Amino acid sequence: MKNLLTAVSILSLLFAVPVFVSAEPLEAEKELSVEDINQKFDQIAEKYEVGDELSKEDAEFVKEYATPSENSVGAQKSQSFNKTGYTSGKKVGGNIKGNVTANHGAVTSSWGTNFLAKKVKGNITKVKASATHTAYGAVGSGGVGLVYKNSFSKTCNTTQCRLQESEKYSAVVAYSYTTAKGTFHYKSGSVSVTAP
Repeated sequence: MKNLLTAVSILSLLFAVPVFVSAEPLEAEKELSVEDINQKFDQIAEKYEVGDELSKEDAEFVKEYATPSENSVGAQKSQSFNKTGYTSGKKVGGNIKGNVTANHGAVTSSWGTNFLAKKVKGNITKVKASATHTAYGAVGSGGVGLVYKNSFSKTCNTTQCRLQESEKYSAVVAYSYTTAKGTFHYKSGSVSVTAP
């Protein structure tokens, strides 16, 4: 009987399936910050040329985080922001306040921005205000692709800079993403603030 119990114990150890439990969520379950989302859209815009079909992973990201155009056809969508950022030691900081807009029609679309990037704290030597718009639609055999991308920027050798620009373009847009960014330069580096 003792030998039978020993044999059963050994067999149960051999056939046991280890189960690992982790307190960390899986990559797909992690919530992305606004900065993470902006960074990913920047990577996608740099990776593709207009007319290129996106990879399945990039297309899913665009569908998840970009603004769908069917919600805004014929109506202008405006997103306001008022955001401040600092260096890690909080010795230098800047603020961006204003809005970005996107209007998607059946064939003609437009986008624009009107915002002020200004010093909040520190010895700022110059300020760069920039905005980027990327639009995605059907390309190839029904895939999602990049159909438009453009940026505006202005650099001011003062402690503030206003960017006010708009543009029309022709494309059938399914999704779009628009950001505004203020970059505040100081003697030993820079700090950036991005919205939305």
